[in-house]
Amino acid sequence: MFAFDQMDRFPFVYVCGVGIGPDQDRWKQNLHLPMRFKEAGVVEATTYNGYSVVARNAELVLIPPLADGWNGLPRKHTRCKNFQFAVGAFGWPT
Repeated sequence: MFAFDQMDRFPFVYVCGVGIGPDQDRWKQNLHLPMRFKEAGVVEATTYNGYSVVARNAELVLIPPLADGWNGLPRKHTRCKNFQFAVGAFGWPT
């Protein structure tokens, strides 16, 4: 178990676990847990290989999808969950 006992000091905590293997299969193994502080909240997830993750005083932040070709970027870039989260959470410079 992980205790995020200082989550109220930061806007987000993003736990990301990347699997192994070919690109076309790896997405099935990745773990994406963007969270923010929420008193008494609990976020739970299980990895593809059976590990349990529990974060207390947290809530899950949804990752907004980006359309293929968004801002002229290649699909591999716009399909990246880390990038999608960053755009949703912090915006995109104009």
